[in-house]
Amino acid sequence: MRLTVQNTPAAAAAAAAAAAAAAAAAAAATSKAAVPEVALHRRQLLETAASFMFIASPLLLPAAAAAAPVLTMEYVDPQGTFKLQVPKGWQQVNLVPGTGILASWYDPANRGSDTLVVYAAPTAAASTRELGTAQEVGEALAGLSPGGSLQQWGSDRRSKGREYITTQVRFTGVSAGLFGAVLDIRCCVVAEGQKYTLRISSKADNIEGNAGWYQTVNRIVQSFQRAAAGRARQCFKPRASSTVAAEVAGPAAKAADNYPIVDIREQCKELRARVCNETLAGGLIYVSGGDLQHRNGADVYYKFRPSSDFAYLTGVTEPGFACLLDPETQRFTLVAPKVPEDAAVWWGGLPSLDQLAEQAGADACIYTEDLPQYVQQHHSDVQTLHILPGDDPQQQAQLLGLPHFAQHQQQAVQQLAGLQALQAVQSSSTGSTAGRSSSTSQQIQLSTAFLESTLHRCRATKTAAEVGCLMEASRGSAAAHKAMWAACKPGLKEYQLEAAFAHAAGQAGLMQLGYPCIVGAGANGAILHYERNSATVKPNDLVLVDAGAEFRHYTADITRTFPASGKFTAQQRDIYDVVLSMQQHALSQIQPGASWADIQQSTRQLLLQQLQQLGLVKGSADALTDAGIDRVFMPHGLGHFLGLDVHDVSDVGPVPQRLQAGHVITVEPGLYFMPLLLQRAFNDPKQAPLLVKPAVEALLDMGGVRIEDNVLVTDSGHFNLTMAADMPKEAAEIEAYMAAHNASCSSN
Repeated sequence: MRLTVQNTPAAAAAAAAAAAAAAAAAAAATSKAAVPEVALHRRQLLETAASFMFIASPLLLPAAAAAAPVLTMEYVDPQGTFKLQVPKGWQQVNLVPGTGILASWYDPANRGSDTLVVYAAPTAAASTRELGTAQEVGEALAGLSPGGSLQQWGSDRRSKGREYITTQVRFTGVSAGLFGAVLDIRCCVVAEGQKYTLRISSKADNIEGNAGWYQTVNRIVQSFQRAAAGRARQCFKPRASSTVAAEVAGPAAKAADNYPIVDIREQCKELRARVCNETLAGGLIYVSGGDLQHRNGADVYYKFRPSSDFAYLTGVTEPGFACLLDPETQRFTLVAPKVPEDAAVWWGGLPSLDQLAEQAGADACIYTEDLPQYVQQHHSDVQTLHILPGDDPQQQAQLLGLPHFAQHQQQAVQQLAGLQALQAVQSSSTGSTAGRSSSTSQQIQLSTAFLESTLHRCRATKTAAEVGCLMEASRGSAAAHKAMWAACKPGLKEYQLEAAFAHAAGQAGLMQLGYPCIVGAGANGAILHYERNSATVKPNDLVLVDAGAEFRHYTADITRTFPASGKFTAQQRDIYDVVLSMQQHALSQIQPGASWADIQQSTRQLLLQQLQQLGLVKGSADALTDAGIDRVFMPHGLGHFLGLDVHDVSDVGPVPQRLQAGHVITVEPGLYFMPLLLQRAFNDPKQAPLLVKPAVEALLDMGGVRIEDNVLVTDSGHFNLTMAADMPKEAAEIEAYMAAHNASCSSN
């Protein structure tokens, strides 16, 4: 069986006829089933359905039937339709009517010969793409669960006017000597009237006390979801989409103006929908924004910044708030602190609940103290509350009115005391529970297993609105860097340059810095996270500044190295140009599918070649690489994800593996002369013969050079946000800017 996507009018008719004929041969009798049309309200529904059908097809369809019918799926506009043809005599188990989305099918006469045919009347001409054989997909999917087995089944239930149609795939396996571990991956379609939503969720059992299996579970889930997302991108090219991958076309990156700032409520609504459609069906999401942190004295606090995950979902900037989100309905409830009336005198009061809901784009706003009753009234059938590992489960339980709280590994099970106080749930080492209450009370399972990975996976790929925020942060941060160049003169303190940056960023509308400024003059430039910023700038110093400010909590992360005098010396220019060539080399390789490790390795090879040309190292390329000489001069990585955190998150950590459209990363090669690392190398019998010691020691006072840009990966390459923000980078450009804007430099 081979899976294809067909989009041409002629191909659609041919596919329908061929599919019907093949189905007749397989089932012995066929006829077209009349299936009503239904408007597809969500582009993401179509993409996710297509990706899941492709990934799960080896489980739902016959693996051994090489002559089985062709499975076709057509790209249609969101206002278009899907139709489903079912061979006569086959039994429908779970199907979303009219959408062509499979939940489960089987042949009552022969469970081993399931067949499905999907086709649609085309709305526009397009090409046909071949996706691969069922066997190829099956092998790839089975490879995600080595040593395990796969099972599949479906269910269909109704509740409160909604139909929940579920297909579940179970991985059972062995890891690190642990038997009986189970991972369930579920595709759930929620049908309510003419609105359909679809999401993939996952759940793991019997993994307590075994970190190895827990990591394996996460790997399987992430691989499954990455594969599904990748297939959706391959299959469909929507006409209009908020995702960066769909918006950027052609070899040239779009202008920065194509990433406008949108209403924060619309921005966060889109991000919440992304999280809701990703996973976690059947529970609620609870994310706290955090509280004020005490600094000193009785009433002095650090300036508040909400947690990044909370900012991602809500855009709310005040302390004490939380987000309650229902993935099934995408209902967003803002949970607000109830402040005393006198707060209006001292700090300013809060708006009313209705006003808060309007400002945040929430469906409702409640006070924290009313949360237990609210959950009982509006979410009485909920069994799971997904929270973040960093949130204190005891505190979350108290918020929900759970005085009897028992935590068991990643989960805690207890009832809402706001409903009825129950006995504490006791967990044995095998995961069994005791002290169950009567069925009339609501039980809530606090789970930290999957919310964090879900949020991290979503945050890794930026929407156009998020790129707009990063672009705005880049503009303000670039202006602040240039203001510092204009203010710099020998004799200033590093912290005065920092103050110039912060002032200019504030003038640009960026109210907070994304991280502490690094302003290293001379030898201090070789200290990677130098934050003292207390030294005096000398006339011939290079000044390394790593600084970025936030817009809507999305931060820029820009590094430039410039001469305090306004002119690079010949020696400084040589070192600067080495780093610039490294960055240009790395940037030239950034495109979807590129291996970050490969880009980094080739950039390090270029560093070694350049060091040889400068007479700082000697020996063969292999000898230099094997000895790790590159890490003596550049001990950090080439870059990292960027977003709401300066070292932003993803499902693979802060450093990319394979680049994808929508990733925003930093590209920041450097070359440093660090006394500690150089002394160790001089004393190392393997490294010392490869270093030209006198030439290297002569550069110790230079400190270091780093050049850092923020880069969006696009469908066809990349878009440099920092350069789009008019941030000079060539040595001659920096000198020209300082000569034009810095009075002390222009007089030199």
